[in-house]
Amino acid sequence: MSQYVNFFIRHNDGEFISIGDYSRSNPIYQALYDLVPYNSATPLTQSIYDNAYEDMTSSIENYKRFIEDYKKQNALIATMNDPLKEKLEAIAENETAIKSLEEEIDIYTAQRYYLNHYFDMNCDWEKNQVWVGIEVDPSYLNGKFKEETN
Repeated sequence: MSQYVNFFIRHNDGEFISIGDYSRSNPIYQALYDLVPYNSATPLTQSIYDNAYEDMTSSIENYKRFIEDYKKQNALIATMNDPLKEKLEAIAENETAIKSLEEEIDIYTAQRYYLNHYFDMNCDWEKNQVWVGIEVDPSYLNGKFKEETN
């Protein structure tokens, strides 16, 4: 069973409305896992956003370094005295790894954009607030919020 990080808008009347869910295989989930509560929610603060954004940026930079390492390795392989077939196989394996890493960079870049969008929503809307949590049911939040205000 997959877990999700859930995003909500809380209207000025206190109602929570789901605006996004990301599974544990998603970079947003991975970046927020240690930052937000489980089975509850918290406002998406500048600190939470900054930490998650930096985590995702760090992953992108790591993938870029790995790509450069593979490219350097390919240059070395080409100069070796091994049989041509072996060199071509090794280079092909590295090229496959590079392509996979480039796809990860694209995914992380897109997901970082989505995280930025949620934070921008939080900053732009005075009467609404973006909340985030892991495995949160909006009906639980709506009931909890109403209990706290009574």
